[in-house]
Amino acid sequence: GSLFAAIGSVLGASIAYWAARLGGRPLVDKLARWVRIDPAHITRAEKQFHRWGTGLVLVGRVMPMFRTLISIPAGLARMPFTTFFAVTFIGAYVWCTLLIGAGYVLGNEWALISAYLKQSLPFLLAGGFTAFALYFWYTRRSSSPKYLRVQVDEE
Repeated sequence: GSLFAAIGSVLGASIAYWAARLGGRPLVDKLARWVRIDPAHITRAEKQFHRWGTGLVLVGRVMPMFRTLISIPAGLARMPFTTFFAVTFIGAYVWCTLLIGAGYVLGNEWALISAYLKQSLPFLLAGGFTAFALYFWYTRRSSSPKYLRVQVDEE
């Protein structure tokens, strides 16, 4: 199970790697805007990649959220594809094994987990909706132009 999941993960990561490697930063910035990724996150990941190199790709594969971005700086830095493939496969294999193992262990407790989810889901959804609404309000508020009051002298 983990082998096939890791292969699928590597294939998906390879698409982002080759897009970044062949298209460069202009393509990455264009795609980032399209999928609503802040270019500052890519810049930060790129700086970390230059600092840590191959190890960051390996460790980044087992870090949620970061695992989706790590292929981009690897491609931009023109990391050799065989090295990228090897460390991505190892990291993805570890990640998939952990997820499948957690599913196996928690699978026997699904009735209990389901009961807890049914009980807490309305609160989780309300909290998530509130957080999203606040985020949306805050980003719209801070990006809207500030208007100054203009005083007109009446003569």
